[in-house]
Amino acid sequence: MGSTIGLLIGPFIIPVFGIILGPFLGAIIGEWIVHRSSFKKTIKVGIGSVVGFISSVFTKGLIQLVMVIYFFLVL
Repeated sequence: MGSTIGLLIGPFIIPVFGIILGPFLGAIIGEWIVHRSSFKKTIKVGIGSVVGFISSVFTKGLIQLVMVIYFFLVL
């Protein structure tokens, strides 16, 4: 939940890097507030959040590319 909030707020606070730093910081702050975890664990959660976000963006782009190529081949 913190990662999602960071994703929505991050680009407005830090225009260029907010799309990456927002989910990272949001996940860290959310994990720390909710679970009072150690710093090491909160960093792992933040990194996992960013890796998941970037891999989902890459996967969606790849699927969209396949759909566009398929559209032009069938048309």
